[in-house]
Formats: sequence, C-alpha cells, structure tokens
Amino acid sequence: MSQLVVKAEKVAPGETFEFDVLGSPAILLNDNGNYRAFLNICPHRGGRMILEKENNLLRCQWHNSAWALTGDRLEGSAVEGSCLIPVDLEVKSGYVYAEG
Repeated sequence: MSQLVVKAEKVAPGETFEFDVLGSPAILLNDNGNYRAFLNICPHRGGRMILEKENNLLRCQWHNSAWALTGDRLEGSAVEGSCLIPVDLEVKSGYVYAEG
C-alpha cells in the first residue's frame, strides 16, 4: 500500500521533510534529486535526526551519532555497523510515496 508523502518539488535538493509512516516518525531527504527516507529514530536511544547540510549527514539530536545520507553509521554512540531503517519510496508523477 502506498502513502502519499509530499509533492517532490516541495523538497529542494539538500532539504528534508518529516512525515509519519505507519505511525512512526520518518525523514525524507533530497540528495541532489535522489529521494531517500528513513525512520526518524536513532538506533542508539531513539532520538530524532537533523540534517547537517555543511557536513552532508544526518545527526542524532540526543547523543550526536552521525549517519551518512545512505543511512550508514559514521560516528557516535550508536553501535558500530548499525544503520538507520530505510523507508521504501516511489516517485511517481511528481509525487513521493512511501511504500509499506
């Protein structure tokens, strides 16, 4: 089942959009036209992510763990080798949909 997230043009390159998917917080990012989304829950302690544009990464607001825009852990308190949980997306007719 698809869930409409947002009109694609509303999320400019380098920007994020927060939404809920199946009752969980999620974060959509536009990485130069590549849309990606993850549950907005840090695997370490459940904190929310913010985009650090200058470093091109997501960072947990609670304990400073850093994540690549692919969802892979870069540094911080989260367990080495852990990753953000991806949300499957489809871009269709100018709209971004979460699949689930």
